Amino acid sequence: EALGVVLTEEQQRNRALLVADAKHLDSEAEIRRMFGSAAVKDKGRRLGAGSLGKRLTLSHPKANWPAMRAQAGIEMRAADLEAGQAEDPTGGSWFVMEHSGRFRSVQAEFLAAVMTHSADGVAAIAHHHPYHVDALLQLSEILKQTGGDFAEAGELVERALYAFEIGFAPRFSAVSGMARLDFRYVESRTLYLALFRHMQFMSRRGCWRTAFEVNKVLLSLDPVKDPYGALLTLDFHALKSRQYEYVCQFVSDWSWSSVDLPNWAFSRALAEFMMERQQGQGSATHSMELLMQAILKFPTVVPVLWSKANVGVDDVVLTHPYFQDEVIADTSAMTHMQLVVQLFVERHTPLYRTPE
Repeated sequence: EALGVVLTEEQQRNRALLVADAKHLDSEAEIRRMFGSAAVKDKGRRLGAGSLGKRLTLSHPKANWPAMRAQAGIEMRAADLEAGQAEDPTGGSWFVMEHSGRFRSVQAEFLAAVMTHSADGVAAIAHHHPYHVDALLQLSEILKQTGGDFAEAGELVERALYAFEIGFAPRFSAVSGMARLDFRYVESRTLYLALFRHMQFMSRRGCWRTAFEVNKVLLSLDPVKDPYGALLTLDFHALKSRQYEYVCQFVSDWSWSSVDLPNWAFSRALAEFMMERQQGQGSATHSMELLMQAILKFPTVVPVLWSKANVGVDDVVLTHPYFQDEVIADTSAMTHMQLVVQLFVERHTPLYRTPE
């Protein structure tokens, strides 16, 4: 039972794949586990901004953050279910974000600054309204694209997540695997963006377990439609955080959307291979079978991945017609599968450069 809803066995299996571990959503705790407490600067965490009585999981306010004396003007309410959502196969509870009148007035100033390409205007809004989520996310992107302080850019995203968490509905639990957010509402989309950017910053810092847990939260908001393509990154973050059993379990149990994708086919084989090594198995029979299945299903991955990873493969293999794909001079004319293959190769190549 989740959020007062009795789940079927299928829903329970899928939900188990989405439940996030709150203790692993803290990137600084992950850094301390890897490098010791000396690696993390003490900023008096969970003191400055306050939590306004909320239990926080996605964000961890720091003492140097501006105090939040009132909510940021973004609040969450239970969604008015339509026929399609009422028959939601996931059994999840749906919510939407809303903006207050005060937030909308500031939003008008923010949009004016964006339309005039005024970085100073965006920075001024973030200064005077330190928890205006759109301004925080935009300023973070400006810092990232102009070569600014990446640590500060990541912290701005976390401040936006903090503002969201303060406005969460009492029954909304980001880590439960059952809380859904209606992407059709523009106000709701910013939370998707904030989670996606936070996941990217965690990856950049090498906080792979945190990125993995955030990825699960992002997918759980709408696991059927998956508007931010969380399925295209979840396997990668699972492998980087050494959650090999999760990858295999996901391919086996997930039924709310298709995992018939090259990243999951190859990642399942790689995860099985890593588990075989951990268990001290001399042979890699099962993982090789899975790899052959992946190659047979997505043959055009082979020449692109092997070339990118500098893996030596017999020319007879690479020149075989079975592995050839049509060369697309204009990337905008790529088919859906060609694009998915390219994304997979660009993201996963480092995993295939290891001696193993």
